[in-house]
Amino acid sequence: MPHDTPTTDSQGYTLKNILQFTDNDPDALQTILQSFVSSTTEHTRQLENALQNKNTEEISRLAHKMLPLFRQLEVTETVKALQDLEHPEKNNLSPQQISSLTGQAIREARELVQKLRASFHLV
Repeated sequence: MPHDTPTTDSQGYTLKNILQFTDNDPDALQTILQSFVSSTTEHTRQLENALQNKNTEEISRLAHKMLPLFRQLEVTETVKALQDLEHPEKNNLSPQQISSLTGQAIREARELVQKLRASFHLV
């Protein structure tokens, strides 16, 4: 495990919560991050489909599924977008706002996946 573990300040995320959870086990960290990359890649693909089909219910369901690990990684902007999308009716979101926030979540999730793949040699 490199000593220069990326922090929220420099990379837009932090591993401190996951490292605490894994007791600083680099293999466990790698496994969790690989799982995150795989599931996030699939979820962003599904979000794109739901967005194209204007399926707000599916967008809400996917946002709910994505939130826990984004919270653990403290990806603040993406967490905010996903929280809003999780309950669009409660947040009085217009179709345009749902579309915009979904696009934002997709872009940011993909950027994070790319960063993690590069930093931790994930597939």
